[in-house]
Amino acid sequence: MPIKERIKPEFLQLFFQFKLTPFSLLYITSLILFTRHFNNLRRGQNLILRNRVVSPSWTGGTEVSRKARSLVALTQLAHFIPPTQLLEN
Repeated sequence: MPIKERIKPEFLQLFFQFKLTPFSLLYITSLILFTRHFNNLRRGQNLILRNRVVSPSWTGGTEVSRKARSLVALTQLAHFIPPTQLLEN
């Protein structure tokens, strides 16, 4: 199915109405994906990193590697600390 057929007309209307650039679309898409990712973690679902399953620690799951643990910790930390506070430190 061509991409033009998959894009909803309402989305195209918003695209032209607000004069969105490709960069802003990428930013909006990444926000949506990160929000889904953290909602899944909050529900206790598994996070898959490089074909390894990492369960959140509060579900009693096992974390596979130190690298995966640090990546999960960094993404969770980045979600809760405002970017301005990170710049101050």
